[in-house]
Amino acid sequence: MGASVGQSIYRGMVRRRKAIVLAMVAAAVVLFIVNTTFFMRWSPSEALQTLFDPGSATTGLRNTVWSYRVPESCFALLTGVALGMAGAEMQTILNNPLAEPYTLGISMSAAFGASLVIGFGWGSEILGGYATIVCAFVCAMAACMMIYGVAMRRSSSRTTIVLTGVALLFLFQALVNAVQVLAGSDASASISFWMFGSVSRYVNMDYVLVMLLVVLLVGALFASNLWKLSALKLGDAKVYSLGIDVSKLRRNMILGISVLTATAVSFTGTIGFVGLVGPHVARILVGDDQRFLLPMSALCGAVFLLAAAVIIKGAGISMPIGVITSLVGVPFFLYLILSKRRAPV
Repeated sequence: MGASVGQSIYRGMVRRRKAIVLAMVAAAVVLFIVNTTFFMRWSPSEALQTLFDPGSATTGLRNTVWSYRVPESCFALLTGVALGMAGAEMQTILNNPLAEPYTLGISMSAAFGASLVIGFGWGSEILGGYATIVCAFVCAMAACMMIYGVAMRRSSSRTTIVLTGVALLFLFQALVNAVQVLAGSDASASISFWMFGSVSRYVNMDYVLVMLLVVLLVGALFASNLWKLSALKLGDAKVYSLGIDVSKLRRNMILGISVLTATAVSFTGTIGFVGLVGPHVARILVGDDQRFLLPMSALCGAVFLLAAAVIIKGAGISMPIGVITSLVGVPFFLYLILSKRRAPV
């Protein structure tokens, strides 16, 4: 009888978590539609009809919805998903609730790559308009390889990986500052604006498809290791006793996190705190079970970025989306630090 009661409680918990996930999916869909069809010179009903029936609209409305608003909303959705998943798995493998993709210096290394193009025009003659994206991605992956190399060492630990990431963060921050000084005031302002982050910088469905492909591939990598990632809560020693190679798992996750972050940042710039806020809200809603935590973190990240995009449009201001996420993320980050300090040792 006790077993049946336990099974009943477990099934109820699973149903509740599934309902929460579905509710978050609905929230993401609603925000996607609002961000795509509201706050234009056309009415929302006209824009909504254009979204589902492009042939019925005028050329101007159709181009606005499908050539600008839809790609922008897709970027907000996919970037939120990418950073949410990356943040959740980074906090899991490092066992650090304050960890996020920015922590490992990958975002700042991408900013350094972009600053070389913006400040000095590196690669522009060969790559043209793709130069900023390509250089940002290459520099981000270079930082990834440095971190991966440290993780490959037998003596490496979670602390070693975090400290390496922090060191790279400050290194690339210094390099970006150096480029800004050497490139002049106009280029410095452009670099700063790039670093604020924006989901409307590259409104092109080809770029959206690239982002979607990366999210699906890395998401599949994460999904194939869900039970191993859940087991990490037991501690490394117990996980090793289950036959799991913790070092290999950690290296593979770092690689996936790095590719996700590098791709997202290359297209959108440095959008902070999405990888911190999303996973923590998800953990509050569905707990630490990776079967629910991973999709919920992705959804929370998407909802966070889409909501920020809607706020900017609703306020009628031209502001980088990274400013909004930081205004929300900084108080949340301080709350986490203070609540952690109050926790009993």
